[in-house]
Amino acid sequence: PEVRVFDQDFTQTASFTALNGSFDGGMDVAVGDVDGDGDDEIVVAAGRSGGPMVQVFQGDGTLIAQWFAYAETLRTGVKVAVGDLNGDGKAE
Repeated sequence: PEVRVFDQDFTQTASFTALNGSFDGGMDVAVGDVDGDGDDEIVVAAGRSGGPMVQVFQGDGTLIAQWFAYAETLRTGVKVAVGDLNGDGKAE
């Protein structure tokens, strides 16, 4: 699936393919500063009927992390969210 990034004026600033290029299902998307650099990252995961792959991208579409949240054979998708879960002022 394609991810498109827009600025506050609704001008597209980036677009990139997330997950597997052949996956044609929906995605779950969250945004937040998960690496503490002051810039928001884009966290994506396959939606319903997809696998458990989670990917983290910089705003320009550069992949910076990926992992399987569950067994690779799972086909129910994954929900993602970004927030400060432990009260330290940083998003997890």
